[in-house]
This record gives sequence, C-alpha cells and structure tokens, in this order.
Amino acid sequence: MTPSTSTIPVLGQMRRWIAWIGLSAWVGFAVAIGSPLLTSGGVSAQSPARAPAASRSQPTGAKLQISTEMGLGKQWKVGYSTRMRISVKGGEKGVIGWVQVRTVDGDGVPVLYKSKDWQVHFDPDQPASLEVYAQHGRSNQPIYIRLVDADHQLIVEQEVSLEERGSPLPSTQPWILSIAGDMGFDQASVKTIDGSLASFSSAIVSRCEDLPRSAVGYEGADQLALSTLNVEDLSSMSPEQSQAIREWVERGGKLLVSVGKSAKRVSGMEWLQGMLPTPIIDSVSNVDPGPLESWLNSEKPLDRLTCAQTQNASLVELNVMNARRESFPLISKRAVGLGQVTLFAADIDGPSITAWSDRNKFLEKLLLGTWKQSGKSTRTKESIASVGYDDLSGQMRATLDLFSNVETANLTLLAAVLGLFLLVVGPLDYFVVSRSWKKPKWTWWTLAISSLGASIGIGALAVHWKPKGVQVNQLSIWDLDLSTRQIHGRMWAHLYSGDQHRFEVKGTTKPVGLFSKDSQSIDLNWLGLPGNGLGGFESSVASDRGMPEYGIDTTAGPSADSTIQEVGIPLAGTKAFQGSWTRDWDVPNTRSELHLVSGSDLLQGSWENPLGVDILDGAIYYRNWLYVLPSRFAPNQSLELSVTSLPKDLTRRLQRKRMVDGVERNLAWDPMERKDLGRIAETMMFYKAAGGENYTSLGNRFLKNVDHSELLRMDRAIIVGRIKEESTQLVAKRGTVEQPVSMEKSQTWIRILIPVSP
Repeated sequence: MTPSTSTIPVLGQMRRWIAWIGLSAWVGFAVAIGSPLLTSGGVSAQSPARAPAASRSQPTGAKLQISTEMGLGKQWKVGYSTRMRISVKGGEKGVIGWVQVRTVDGDGVPVLYKSKDWQVHFDPDQPASLEVYAQHGRSNQPIYIRLVDADHQLIVEQEVSLEERGSPLPSTQPWILSIAGDMGFDQASVKTIDGSLASFSSAIVSRCEDLPRSAVGYEGADQLALSTLNVEDLSSMSPEQSQAIREWVERGGKLLVSVGKSAKRVSGMEWLQGMLPTPIIDSVSNVDPGPLESWLNSEKPLDRLTCAQTQNASLVELNVMNARRESFPLISKRAVGLGQVTLFAADIDGPSITAWSDRNKFLEKLLLGTWKQSGKSTRTKESIASVGYDDLSGQMRATLDLFSNVETANLTLLAAVLGLFLLVVGPLDYFVVSRSWKKPKWTWWTLAISSLGASIGIGALAVHWKPKGVQVNQLSIWDLDLSTRQIHGRMWAHLYSGDQHRFEVKGTTKPVGLFSKDSQSIDLNWLGLPGNGLGGFESSVASDRGMPEYGIDTTAGPSADSTIQEVGIPLAGTKAFQGSWTRDWDVPNTRSELHLVSGSDLLQGSWENPLGVDILDGAIYYRNWLYVLPSRFAPNQSLELSVTSLPKDLTRRLQRKRMVDGVERNLAWDPMERKDLGRIAETMMFYKAAGGENYTSLGNRFLKNVDHSELLRMDRAIIVGRIKEESTQLVAKRGTVEQPVSMEKSQTWIRILIPVSP
C-alpha cells in the first residue's frame, strides 16, 4: 500500500535520523581502529593508583613494622633497577613471609615485582633485612611494599614514604657514586640555568656495609669512585659486595680508585689489586706535584703529595717522580671486561688536594668522559621535539615499534568509504530511488545495504591494517670478551598482538655456533623511554588508562632470569622489553694475535673467526682505524694484517662519508629515520666515535654502556659484525598455551674484544 503524502516527510525524517546514527557509529568505529582501547572483553582493567590495602591477616595480631631504604646514598635513577633494602620487624617468631614491590613501569602501568628468593622470617624483637631490586618508571607515582604468605594471601601493604624514597634522578642524569669517602664531586658540578639539576649528581656511601651485594644495584651509576683513605672500612667489604663491583665493571662500568697514604694495605686486597691498571708497590711521600699542575694548566700551587708507587702501566696518562727521580704513573687506565678502571695514585680526599684551589677544575677533567657528551648538538630542542624523544634509545624504540604489515588508519580510505555511504543515503536515495524510480519505500533497503557495505568495508580495512597474531621485532648485541672469557648479551624487543590479550613472556637465547651452544634464560624487564615525550619517564600525559597490573617474577644468582606474567597488550598494540644475560665463554683454540706496529697505532698480526658462524659485513675497529673484513667471513677463516695493510678512517665509516664532486660529504643523521635498524645499532655501539650528539643531535645516556668508543682508545681491538642466525627469542603464552610468534624484524650484532699487545 502506498503511504499517504502526510507520512512521507515523517519517513524521510526517520531515514535521516537513522543515517546520521549510522554515520556516527561508523566514524566512532573508524576512530577505534586507529586508537583501540582495552575493554573488559580481553583484559580486565584496573586503576593504576590505589590506596594501600588494609592489613588482612597479621600473624597472631601483632603489628608489623616495615622500613625501606631506596637507592644508594639516598639517590636512585628512574628507569634502572634500583636497590631497595627492606626491614621487617614484628609478627610471630618463625613465621615466613615474602616481599613484593608494587610500582609502575615506563608507560605508567602498575607492575608487581616478586621472587621466591625474597623471603623474610618474622621476629617481634629482631628486624629481618632483605635486599630486593625493582625498576621504577615514574618518580612521582606511589611505591608499595607488600608482604604475602605462602598461599600468596596479602598480609600487609605499605606505601614507601617520601623520606624513604630519597631523591629520584631523571634517567639521563649523570650520576657519580663515592664509596668510603667524600671526594667532593658535588662541589665540581655546575647548576643548569634553571637551577633544577646539576651537570652531574653525586652520592656518598660512607659505610661499605651499605653497598649492594649484586651488580644490579649499580646499574644507574655512571661512575664509581673508591676512596682508600679510610681503608679500615674498605677492608670490611664482604666478598659478595666486592664481587658486585667487579661484575659491574666487567659489564661496562667505570671505576675510579684513589690510592695514596694507604697503598701498602690496599696492595693486600686481592679483589682490588686484580683490577688496577698496575700493581701497587709501596707508598711514597713528598712527591712533586708539578706534572699534575702542568696537566691542568694550573697556576695555583699544590702541596706535595703522598702517592702509591706503582709499576709501569700500558696506558699512562700522567707520570710523576719520587725523590730518587724515578718515574711512576700518577694517572693510569686499564680495560676490565667491557668497562674500565682508572687509578689516581694519590688521595683525592687527602689534605693536599682538598686544600687546592683548583680542585674542582681537576675533578672535572679527571671525570670529563663520564658525563660529558662529545660535541654539541647542531639542532635545537625544538627541531627534534616532533619525534617525541631526544635520546638515541628513543629512535631505536621507534624503529622496533614499526611493523611493516601493520598500518595506522588511512584517513583517505576512511573518507572514501564514508563519502560513498553518504552518497548512497543522500543524493542516490533522493534523485534515483525516490524521484526517478518513484520507489520511496526502497530507501529502507538501500539504507540497510549501504550500512552493511560500509561496515564490511571498514571491517576489511581493519583486518588489512591490523593483522591478527603475535609478532616481534628485536635487536640483540653479544659482547664476547677474550680477556675475561665471558659473554655479556643485551636484547631489546617489541611484542605486537593483533588481539587484546594478557601474556606470559619469557626470553631465552638460542643455540648459535660455538659461542652459544645451548639455551639460556634472559633476565627480562620492561623497556622505558627517557624524556618527557608521550610515554616518557618524565611525561605528564597519562598513557596507562585501562591497562591492568602485571607481574615480574625474578630469580637471583648466576643464572638470573625473569618472567613477565599477565602483561596486557591492547588490540593491535605493542609492549617494549629489554633483557640481559652473562655466561662463561669456552673459547676454542685459535691462531689469533694482534699487536701494534712499532711507533704507531696501527695493527699487525692475524685473527681467526672462532664463532662457528659467518660474520657478515664485519670489520676490526681500533682507535681511529677500521680494517674491513670480507663481506662473508666464514668460520676458521683468518685475516692477516701487516705494516702494508691500509686501514680506513673509522669516523668516515660511521658517518657514511662519500666524495661527491670532489667534496667530502657525510650522510646526515635523521632522527626520524625508522627503517635502518642496523645503522642505529652501529651508532649506539660506537656513539662517541661517530661524533656523538654533534652528529646525531640525540643524546645517548639511557643505554650508555652499549657504547664502546672509549675501549677503542685502550688496549682493545673490537671485531664488529652481524650474524644471520637469530640468537634470542621471546616466548609468549596465553594461559598455558604457547602462542606462535612470527619474527618481523631481527638483527644480531657480535662484538669480540681482543687484547692488543704493545
């Protein structure tokens, strides 16, 4: 039946209302494709900041007292593993509890650190002390200490007070830690223009009993400075504490040792003597400080010194003479593993240097390489603000977050689909269906068909842009040290999920060649972003809305590893992780020996590939030179170097310099470049040698220990190259079911550190 003329306008108005409702739905759906939010369908949401829970089951009703000491010298760094000494007093004697730390990660998402090793025995009279480690992603978010029983039931939860938290430092702030004495580093720092931060921060741990018992406790420090003036306290250091310092240095740390008056007693400390650039023989007094004054171009007189007389070292920066006119090193250096030890053979905190008016100038020059980047940026901060980061680690993260088959919403296609929908429900309905065909009732069908078509079109685009499944991008760097016969590895990875789910994530190494014959668990943690960009540590923008709490279960000891438990990844979202591992290296017998050509800094000798796999696009780096390996350097293949071998300039290689029309030009660094992961990795590994901030316009503070530029200046040659094989993997589970993970982008870089003989 044909409707009356009075009802046609009503029907037309209803169609317009339905059309606009449908249009609003499609627009909302399209926006959701570009920025999906977690709902309760796949991941249970939870508020990241909650009040401390009330005590639920205190043992025998006795009140527990929890106190916490964070960091070292009341300082710690955001984004690094931080030592937390927790003391618990009270409860029923003999009852056991387990400590957990609740904080937030670099995205502001709540994370719970726990371990079966974090065990305390309650005692109403004697406090139980425990040293734990957690990584904090914000300086202004609450941190909670939890105690649970054997059934994982909460006993008590307490917030760490502002006094206990101490002073958190930004992730890129240089930090020097003085041990067993105040060397006055804080007086040598210079305040920034706004007065908020000094050029570097310093903390003092005056009692050695307060030092960490794990190398992880020093992770945020740029430099350790060890005073031996108070040698009695230094001698009280436990074997675990001294081993922690050595392991930290071998993993890339820098240690400054000041030895003067107490030289004889220090010579009996085997753990320290074994790291020094040269053995200590005796102490000698009344040493002329003239060479030190000249080294500093100082016109201010310095009183005579009491020095530790040492043997000759291979890397001597400054010599002085004793009363018999015998020369011995005052400042000497040595590479220890991936790190370095500097010996200043006098007491920095002794009376002579303390009273010197040029003391601050001396300290700044002695520690210049610790915090100062090479060169100054040629770009303003505003010119790189659009990328959201000012540190090279941010560019690496942005590159790993780029999946070639994952696209953001294409506004042009969305506009085309919505435009076609509007064309059908508007002019097509009116001019064709209603006026030309005289079939106004059919507009109900055209509206339904066009709505269905728009839905199918947008759904097809969503499937095309955001593929299902789990993918990973990762970068791995293996450092193989011939001097210590150890392997130190690092890995950074971004995990992508096409659906919103919660995963259990674990990292392992894979058997590769002769340097990784079996699998090994990786100490896994979240990876943050320095700076105040979106998602950065200092960001004021909340990026954690709707994200659930997850856990990190750690295992201490030589086989340290960790498992990420129930971490939520939103629809078509990613999560960033970092991992590290250390293992002994059973080096195969090789016919390798490199030494200096007399009177130069050129290499000669031979080197044989001991890895059991091909090294691709490799080279030998030493000081300012580069010796190119064949593009495919096979296992057991050897390279002979002689006085006739012509090296290339290292900086030219790193900056990709070329001759264009007779003029040398380099390939300008683009902070927005996200396709060449290899070049970013190479620049991270030799940041200062590449020109530092002057070349990249980005800092390199967050992952500073990856840079081996300073080792090239010492008695180490470094073989650098890639291997084709995947050396690490992330295992992701949903519940108990392991998910197939496709490797989208993966690179493994190898660095072999070889001692160079004089």
